Amino acid sequence: PDRYERLVACDTQPSTPAANVSAWDERIALANAKGMSELAAVTVPRWYGPGSQASAECRSWTEAMVTSTPVDGFAAGARALQSYDLINDGIIDAFASRASSHRHLLLAGEADGKLPETLQAFTTKLTQAGAAADFASVPNAGHLPMCDNPEAWLQPVLKFLA
Repeated sequence: PDRYERLVACDTQPSTPAANVSAWDERIALANAKGMSELAAVTVPRWYGPGSQASAECRSWTEAMVTSTPVDGFAAGARALQSYDLINDGIIDAFASRASSHRHLLLAGEADGKLPETLQAFTTKLTQAGAAADFASVPNAGHLPMCDNPEAWLQPVLKFLA
């Protein structure tokens, strides 16, 4: 909290769901066995699901980004995403007590599975712990709402940062 005044977090969650541990193992195994191009082939369509408004350019850029990621770097990042918990490790209470004068915006694409519900609940938990937190759901967007619906994503972000 001493390093920022405002924090924006988008389409993430406060802890690793148990089911995601095996999903990350599967993604790491795929990247190791078949390369990052194969991982991109299954990841990009999941990120830009049904109803996605992302441009072909944005989809192409995302695929190139995933494909160019070193497998070892991807695996290290994936391992980190397998085992974090900001709620049950007591981090939130310590964080919220120090972050009460800072503002937080959590966003999620409305079509990103359970994330909108999860982030709304996390926003409530932060607020109850004393942090200043707001949640925004981005309509017509999935996991990358800044690509799916950039204007709808940008509106709450700019308002929050103003």
